[in-house]
Amino acid sequence: MVKINFDKFKEFKAYLSPEQKKDNFLSLISFLRKEYRLYTIDDIYETLLEDDLGTAMMEKREIKSIKDFEMFVFKSQKK
Repeated sequence: MVKINFDKFKEFKAYLSPEQKKDNFLSLISFLRKEYRLYTIDDIYETLLEDDLGTAMMEKREIKSIKDFEMFVFKSQKK
């Protein structure tokens, strides 16, 4: 998996609209898709698990499994 470059993430966030910046976790998922071309739920989840901040963000949202993560992503796309 990839190591998340948070300096690049900060640059990426600078170009997001205020609405898109509201949720750092969703912004991070979008960043992983665009910067690292991670499109599958499995790849994104595994990358977040390997990162301390990514793990903390998932714990905050009570995401404890890949199924929880998939449901979170699915629900966030419906908004």
